[in-house]
Amino acid sequence: MGYWLTKAYSIDLSKEILLTLLNDVKVVDIDPEDAIQYYTALYHKVDFFISDDKKLQRQAFPSLPIYSIESFLKMFS
Repeated sequence: MGYWLTKAYSIDLSKEILLTLLNDVKVVDIDPEDAIQYYTALYHKVDFFISDDKKLQRQAFPSLPIYSIESFLKMFS
């Protein structure tokens, strides 16, 4: 996500945004496959999931929406 932020904003503002997000984000260490990550996120009751996998986005549950990186950045900028 840092890559996308630095494309849209200055490095200093990107760092500030990331540090602000890290105050509200819980990082969970799991297998790298999107589906496993998604179900792990469901288990941990996170608020949203970020993935550019279109198929996974279509299969999302209403209780855990999946946002693309671009839509997530638009939503929180």
